[in-house]
Amino acid sequence: MLLIGSTASPFVRRIRILFPEISVEFIDVFSDTGQSRLKSLGPIRKVPVLIDGDKKVFDSNIIYQYLTNKPRDIEEQIDLLLVNEVNDSALVLLQLKRFGLDVDLSSQIAMNHQKRVEDNLLVINNYDLKWNFVGVSLFCLLDWLKFREIVDWESFELPNIKAFYKKYLNNTEVKNTDPRI
Repeated sequence: MLLIGSTASPFVRRIRILFPEISVEFIDVFSDTGQSRLKSLGPIRKVPVLIDGDKKVFDSNIIYQYLTNKPRDIEEQIDLLLVNEVNDSALVLLQLKRFGLDVDLSSQIAMNHQKRVEDNLLVINNYDLKWNFVGVSLFCLLDWLKFREIVDWESFELPNIKAFYKKYLNNTEVKNTDPRI
């Protein structure tokens, strides 16, 4: 099996942490070459993509289900949805910043996404956080937010999230997948 992704993607990283035995091909998703590689795999043009023989599996959530062969209960799906919604808003903020469209985050769209990130994290802070797919996804998101300097989540009142993040910061697979190295 081969996982196609980028070193910084929190969606790729969650699979790498949970399944460290899978080989990884890293691509620059912002380059023409990377986009060409993604296009050759299918129309979605997003990472991660898992290649297992002739089968191509897209999206970290589907990849996780494919690899574990177990369905998620509705509560886990809702919890994961909130984490993924924060990821989506943060990606919009990164793109605004990266493409110079709203570097100071003063536009209505940037403020809406910033507020969406904060509101969802405040809800997630009340969860019983565990080191499972949802927890690993949350950790990867938080670390990516710090790495990309998109949202200063540490300035929010999130005692449970902060404790959770600190607890797993020295996890072996977290260290092995750190995008800063």
